[in-house]
Amino acid sequence: MKKSLTLLAACLLIGAFTAKAYDFVAGGIYYSINTGGVSVTVTTGDSGFRYNGDVTIPATVSNDGKTYNVTAIGYQAFYKCYELESITLGSKIKTIGDHAFRYCTALKAVAIPNSTETMGSYAFSGCTNLKTINIGTGLKAIPEYAFAGTLVNNVTIPGNVETIGAAAFSGCAHLTQLNIQEGVVNINNNAFSECSTLTAVVIPNTVKTIGYQAFYKCYELESITLGSKIKTIGDHAFRYCTALKAVAIPNSTETMGSYAFSGCTNLKTITIGTGLKAIPENAFSGTLVNNVTIPGNVETIGAAAFSDCAHLTQLNIQEGVVNINNYAFNECSTLPAVVIPNTVKTIGYEAFYKCSELEELTLGSNVKTIGEYAFRNCTALKTITSCNETAPEMNDENCFSVYTTAQLYIPIGSSDSYNSTNYWNKFTNITEKKMDNTGKPIVGDVNQDGEVNISDVNAIIDIILHS
Repeated sequence: MKKSLTLLAACLLIGAFTAKAYDFVAGGIYYSINTGGVSVTVTTGDSGFRYNGDVTIPATVSNDGKTYNVTAIGYQAFYKCYELESITLGSKIKTIGDHAFRYCTALKAVAIPNSTETMGSYAFSGCTNLKTINIGTGLKAIPEYAFAGTLVNNVTIPGNVETIGAAAFSGCAHLTQLNIQEGVVNINNNAFSECSTLTAVVIPNTVKTIGYQAFYKCYELESITLGSKIKTIGDHAFRYCTALKAVAIPNSTETMGSYAFSGCTNLKTITIGTGLKAIPENAFSGTLVNNVTIPGNVETIGAAAFSDCAHLTQLNIQEGVVNINNYAFNECSTLPAVVIPNTVKTIGYEAFYKCSELEELTLGSNVKTIGEYAFRNCTALKTITSCNETAPEMNDENCFSVYTTAQLYIPIGSSDSYNSTNYWNKFTNITEKKMDNTGKPIVGDVNQDGEVNISDVNAIIDIILHS
C-alpha cells in the first residue's frame, strides 16, 4: 500500500511539472484561455519550442467551434526566439507582457497596435537588429528597458505616452532622431542614456521631470531645448554630453541634480532661470562656459558647481545669493575679477582656489565667514575690497596667499576690527575707504570724504601738478 501511494505521488509530481502552458494551438501559435473564457493570451509552446520566421498574431482565433479575441502576449512568450524575423501584432492586443520579445535578435521591425494599453518591462530589450519601432495611440507608458540595446535610429514618442520609463531606450547607439511629442510628462532615469549618436532633442512643454542620467553620455548631442514646464532635472541628467554647446534652464525648473551638466566639455553658454533655488554640486564643472550670471533667486551655489571652468572670464553673482559652497569656482584659472554681493554670508573651502588670474576681489558687506584656502593660490590678486565693517572670520591663514602684495581696502572706521582679527592682520597694505551703499568705493571721491564735489577736482589738479 505504501509503495502504491509513493508511486501515485510521483506521478502527480511529474504531471505538475509537465502541465502545458497553453490550452490549444492554432496556426502554429500557442494560446491560453483567459479568465472569463472570451479572450486568449499568446504564450510559449512545449519545452524547447521557439517561434521563428514570420509570425502574424490574428485579432481573433477559433478553437472547437468557439471564437476568442486575442488580447495579450504573455510573459516571455517569444523570449529568445532568435530566428523570429517579423511579428505582426493583431488589432485587439491590449497587453504585452514582461520580456515578451526579449532577445529576438533577428527581429527588424515592430508596430505596437493602437489597442495596446500596457507593455511590460524589457519587452523588446536586446533585440539587436530591431531598427523600426512604431508606437500606437493607446499606450500610456513605455516601460523600463522596453527597447534598450536595439538598433532603432528614428523614434517618435506620441503624446498619448505620459511616461518614458527607466532605461527605455538606453544603449540605443544608432538613435539619431528623437521626436518627443506634447503630452509626455515624465522622462525617467536613464531613459536615453548612452544614445551616443543622438544629435538634437526638443523636450516639449508638457514634460515636468527629467530623471537621473536620462541623457547621460549622449556624446553627439549638440543641442537641447528644455520645455517651459520642467520642474526637476535629475542627477547626471546630461553628464558627458560632450558636444553640447548651450543650455537654458527654464524659469519653471525648481530643482536640478548634482553633476547635471558636468563634463559637457563644449558647453559654452549657460542661462539659469528664475525658479532655481540652488545650483547643485558639480552642476557645470569642467565645461567651456566663459560668461555666467547667477540670478538672485539662487540662494546657494553648490560645491564645485563651476569648478575647473578654465575659460570662465566673466562672473556676475547677483544680490540674493547667500552661500558660495566649497570648491564652487575652484581652478577657474582665467577669471580676472569677482564681486561678492552683499547678500552672501559664507564662502566655502577652496571656493576660488587657484583662480590664478584673479586680480580684483570685492567682498560684500554681509560676508561672515571665509573658508580655508578660499582664495589660496590666487597669486595675481592686486586689490581686495572688503565691505564689511566687521572683519569676516577667516578659518585659516591659508585663505589668501597675498598678504604682503595685495592692497586691502576696508570701510572707514573699521581698522580696529581688521587689525585685531586673525589673518586679516597679516595684510601689510590696508587702507580705509569711504564706500557707497553697494559696498564699492565712491567713484570720483578722490579725497575720500564721502562726497564728490569741487574739493575732489582740486585734489586731482594737485595730483597732476605734483606728479
